[in-house]
Amino acid sequence: MYEISKAQEQAEFDYHRGQIIIKTMLDEGLISLCEYNKITELNRQDFSPFLAEIMPKLT
Repeated sequence: MYEISKAQEQAEFDYHRGQIIIKTMLDEGLISLCEYNKITELNRQDFSPFLAEIMPKLT
């Protein structure tokens, strides 16, 4: 079993919180799909979510 550190746990939380925010912005028309994808990619790099390697590629 894999144990997650507090820092990784916080990074996961921050990543998911950021994704919720930008999804809301996309849904409200405040950003485009292209901008959403770019921000998602930056979030994956910055927060390094545990399963980033298997997350779907953005197009």
